Amino acid sequence: MTDDTSSADPWAWARQDDADGAAVRVSPATVTVVIVAHQGERWLKSAIDSVTAQNARPTRLVVVDAGSDDKTAQVASDARTLGRVQAVVQGVRDASFGANVAQGLQGLPADEWLWLLHDDVVADASALDRLLDTAVQGPADVVGPLLLEAGRRRGRAVRVSEAGQTMTESGVITGVVPEGMVDQGQLESTQVLGLNSCGMLVRRSVWDELGGFDDAVPSGVQGLEFCWRARLAGHRIVTQPRARVVHVEASTRGIRDNIAVDPHQDKRRWGLALHEAFRSGPMSSGERGRLGAESLRRVLGFVVGKDLLDARLERAAVREWRADRASVDRLHQSYLSATQGSDRSDEPVGALRLTRKALRTRRLDETFGRITDWLSAFGDRGGGLGLEALTGDDFARDDQTKRRISPVWVLAWVFIVGALVASRGLLSFAPLSGPQLLEVPDSFGGLFARYAAGVSGADPSAGAPWVGLVWAASLLTLGHPDLIVSLVLLGAVPVCFLLASRVLGRLADDRWVVLGGAACYALVPVLTGAVASGQLGAVAWAIALPLLAGRLVTWWQDGEPSWPVVGGVGLAATVMTAAEPLTWVAVVAAVGVLAWRLRHGWIRPAVAAVSPLLLLVTPFTAELARFPGRLLTGTEPLLVPTNAMSRIELLLGRAAPEAAPVWVAAATLGVIWLLALTGAVLNRRAAWAVAVALGSAAVAVVLTRIVVTVQPTGIPTHPQATAWIVGMAGALIWAAVLGLDGLRESIAESTFDRRHALVYAVALLACGAVAIGSGWWVALGHAGLERRAGSSVPTFIRKDAARDSCRIVTLDLRGDHVSWNLLEGDFGRLGDAERGLAFGGSQDGTATAQSVVHRLAQGSADERIVSDLQSLGVCYLWVTGASPDQRVSISNVPGLGVGAADADGASWIVPDSGRLVLVSGEQTTRVDPGSSVPAGGAGHVLLVAEPTSPALAVRIGEALATRLPDVAGRAAFAVPDAGGAVTLNREGGVPWWAGVQAALLIALLALAAPASPSASDARARTPRHVRRGV
Repeated sequence: MTDDTSSADPWAWARQDDADGAAVRVSPATVTVVIVAHQGERWLKSAIDSVTAQNARPTRLVVVDAGSDDKTAQVASDARTLGRVQAVVQGVRDASFGANVAQGLQGLPADEWLWLLHDDVVADASALDRLLDTAVQGPADVVGPLLLEAGRRRGRAVRVSEAGQTMTESGVITGVVPEGMVDQGQLESTQVLGLNSCGMLVRRSVWDELGGFDDAVPSGVQGLEFCWRARLAGHRIVTQPRARVVHVEASTRGIRDNIAVDPHQDKRRWGLALHEAFRSGPMSSGERGRLGAESLRRVLGFVVGKDLLDARLERAAVREWRADRASVDRLHQSYLSATQGSDRSDEPVGALRLTRKALRTRRLDETFGRITDWLSAFGDRGGGLGLEALTGDDFARDDQTKRRISPVWVLAWVFIVGALVASRGLLSFAPLSGPQLLEVPDSFGGLFARYAAGVSGADPSAGAPWVGLVWAASLLTLGHPDLIVSLVLLGAVPVCFLLASRVLGRLADDRWVVLGGAACYALVPVLTGAVASGQLGAVAWAIALPLLAGRLVTWWQDGEPSWPVVGGVGLAATVMTAAEPLTWVAVVAAVGVLAWRLRHGWIRPAVAAVSPLLLLVTPFTAELARFPGRLLTGTEPLLVPTNAMSRIELLLGRAAPEAAPVWVAAATLGVIWLLALTGAVLNRRAAWAVAVALGSAAVAVVLTRIVVTVQPTGIPTHPQATAWIVGMAGALIWAAVLGLDGLRESIAESTFDRRHALVYAVALLACGAVAIGSGWWVALGHAGLERRAGSSVPTFIRKDAARDSCRIVTLDLRGDHVSWNLLEGDFGRLGDAERGLAFGGSQDGTATAQSVVHRLAQGSADERIVSDLQSLGVCYLWVTGASPDQRVSISNVPGLGVGAADADGASWIVPDSGRLVLVSGEQTTRVDPGSSVPAGGAGHVLLVAEPTSPALAVRIGEALATRLPDVAGRAAFAVPDAGGAVTLNREGGVPWWAGVQAALLIALLALAAPASPSASDARARTPRHVRRGV
């Protein structure tokens, strides 16, 4: 491809299909063209060629060389020798654009019009014609063309650089239309506040009347300042978008050598100066304060967008504006001179400035455009139809046979439809649950309480960090935790496909290999059983893995990572570490290797590596010190099945009983192993990926063969290692893509041989694996999940528990294995398994509950069962799967009252029991937390069935109840004489450590967020001397 600005006729595309054919000629006009050149040998010849090729030939062309020390003067001299330039004038090196224009006009006849050009332009052949036509028929005194961005390549949209200038209400100089807008011919001629000095056609009499450009104003602001004065003097300034000029903006973009000023800082500083000076009266102190606040907001916006350079320039520009009062006073005198005696009949200047509302609308449009560009990046390179292609002129003009819908998005929509079909029985509003997924709390606050509140009987303690991340993620669904959990589990396949396609597209050129690899990875969370079993952490790990890989690939390719890349690595690593703590070791190793190999300092690698440590800012860390085995497990380790999968099953990706059957696993993960080994033979780099896969598989096998104890009471379990199986599959797909990339192209022009057979075999195996895996996913991939409207526990029991007034023991006697739970509140919810449910942190309480369950299951009619249940605050016993004999034996327990029974189960009532029980003589009354108790007296005692702790305290009314000796295993408190509402000493609100974690997470999110457009190319858009100072 070649840059159109350097082709023989760079405007051939622009003249295609013009409705009016040739441009209107205005022959009587005389025009002097002035090109000011500085260090412009790269562009000057093209600029001169475009002027001499104009349909309306100018009277003369003058080139002013502003002290260049390259071959600019030689280019101008050669053009003059050929008769293409009428005069070459030696300008002043450090003078402004306007001063050099004045230098070039000295001694020349006063033609009717001046056309001012920079040296880095290429003008359409009809540009001058259209400008003159607008000036005559408008009529107008100053006319500006449509400036277009340079570097356009065939097949890409034409983008607008500038179509007139304006100023915001805070003194920011900006374009009338957003920079980067696609030129579809939609713009019309309109009055504007100002114009860029490049391409400006100005009536010579107006130029002389106003004294030309103000030499004290920087070149980048001279056009706006001149036009503003011209409008104040009663002249019309308009744009003509059909007059097109490509403008490289070499000075602004840092392309030109030996630039002694910073155009960005000057533009901001003098914009503020014009905003203050061009008004009838002095600026009020309130207006100054508003400008200061707006400047601070801009600085903060730049910092958040990682645009530290523009943040620094903003502060410097504001300081210079405030310090340079002389320039503001002089500009104000220019304003007064321009308005003296003027009789303007057009709209006021204020109507041409950009209002806050219009600025907000523009920012919203820009945000939407960035989102669209981000989504289009998931398509194949150089391929599909994006929003830009559908709305741009190129869509109509280019060969449409070259356009195609992106196969990435076609397959993504196939997976989205497949996800809906696979979830056909789960599309309701009932809570989602599974073998390893407890129901999500009903409320946003309920989930936060399970994270921030301490665990009963454990001090210090808190919920697992991954619960906090789920709570934070539910902000994306407007505070609906169940919705975000459902989206992660049920939408994992299409999400993984899109993310994998993007990172694999960075590693391989063959789009079909990339698509095949991404499709295989998309099915991994389903084939491993992570989705069907409800392993939320493992599925989130699978989604975050391609995000982490993509950032690491960018890091490797760029050499020195940007802050968004560092933040992206840190954020993905934080999510993955929360789901599988051992991941942090692998991330540190990967970042360390990159830092050692690339050697670009250690600060950014260190930030990426330590980011997951924000998870440790919680009392949960103290529990890790007591039970370090939790560092080897995933989320909800107590819900892991008792029996581990075999080694062969793990190598085939079967990490849970709900995984794909062995024959499906062999036809999918087995094929992926085969393709990866084939890739390793073909490409040495792929062998490293296979080594990573083997290492991940080895970690999974070792972890599933050990037993660890986890909090809150040291219960033994074994790690499930699903995440490491996902990592194994991802590494195998990486190896296959690396090794098979380019294989198809290598046989394109050769006769049939063994390589052709290999390609066909690979394609057949890959398509078969994806088809079999997808078919099983759609049919049975979500079979382990369910949505239940409620528990099997009777409604009256659930209502009592919901008031926090009592606890329930549930006992399932079906089969050989007895399962039980001690429940309270809204029963077991997401994260509660790690908290141990009720009495979770109390070893004594847990031991008592286990003892009661054992005695009930054995048919013991122990008379201590009721008192033990009372000490636990248990009001109801709910038993399922009991035989008639077992029901009879439980009914024979002394003191246990019979409740209701049906086909599902039977309930028994524990008398005089509850979490809070008021004892008044021989009378006992269950008390709901928060309810009032009557005035106390002798013998009035409140019994509290909570884990024993010295910190346990009860407030009744305004008074703190006096602690008495325990009664039958329950804490006792004397009821004050005044009585009142009962509250326990549970901590309320947000603990300090949660605030610290939230601040660190927000900082990490800001670091990982995409840089602002100005920051993305800050170095490219800033002069070299500024870059060296950064």
